[in-house]
Amino acid sequence: MPRFLSATNKNPSQMVSDDLMREDFFYRLNVLSLEIPPLRKRKQDIPLLINEFIEKNRSKRMPVRNIPDYIIEQMKAYKWPGNVRELFNELRKFFYTGKMINIDYLFRKFC
Repeated sequence: MPRFLSATNKNPSQMVSDDLMREDFFYRLNVLSLEIPPLRKRKQDIPLLINEFIEKNRSKRMPVRNIPDYIIEQMKAYKWPGNVRELFNELRKFFYTGKMINIDYLFRKFC
């Protein structure tokens, strides 16, 4: 029997209460629930995620560069509305170009 992994930024049980999701569908999906806080609430994970990104992409022959401490500090101050996916996109840009294309702009705009 196939299994599904789903993610949402909404509360599924509240959606059932608000008649936005069928109750039987909720119970079909809700076999195991994990709540992972957004990146903005776990900034201490950023260095770990950077290392994970590097390891994950090592086989893709992506150039690996050292990230200066001041950039890591800016990353920790930023709110990351795009969550981990946004962080990984910024890292990909940095490793290919040597520049954090959006972080300075985003840092000034959203911090």
